Amino acid sequence: MKKYFVLLMLMTGILISMPATAGRHSFTLGYTGAQVADLNNLKGVNLKYRYEWNSPLSVIASASYLKSTTYYEHNSLNQSYARETRIREYSLLVGPAWRFNEFFSIYAQAGATFNKTTVNWANVFIAPVNRGMNYMFHKTSRSTVPMISLGTQINPLSPIVLDLSYDVARPKISGETKTFSSVNLGAGIAF
Repeated sequence: MKKYFVLLMLMTGILISMPATAGRHSFTLGYTGAQVADLNNLKGVNLKYRYEWNSPLSVIASASYLKSTTYYEHNSLNQSYARETRIREYSLLVGPAWRFNEFFSIYAQAGATFNKTTVNWANVFIAPVNRGMNYMFHKTSRSTVPMISLGTQINPLSPIVLDLSYDVARPKISGETKTFSSVNLGAGIAF
């Protein structure tokens, strides 16, 4: 966890120390949602920072946090089974952006997503032969994998920024590789 905190502080320091001369800064904050097969959708928040200078080319960075909890229960005549899966996902991305005109620009980003999955599982036998036998299981797994993103920013008015992006990653969840497909919708200001 320390190395992620140090990485986040380093990125923040780099972004804050950028010169404020003749540049344009923009921040957007928004909703992000990801779909993962066999689990509840992840929901969270996305923050983006963009720095533009006197060129159509600029730089954009983003950070996201998503979470989800999935419950599953099964009861039969001889046993009861329950599973809870909790997922926490953090991502940091950076990349170039290209402004076509004062209203429209596109960007691509690459970075990493940090995933923590916790599974709690319980099985209770209620049949006469094995009555009262309980099995409990707790496992936490972590993975760090590459993530890519494509997006667009629209400026309907000079100080207003609307953001839409699509992110993809393939982290391991409980030992199984899953595809995260997330959509980010945000709004913010430029100054």
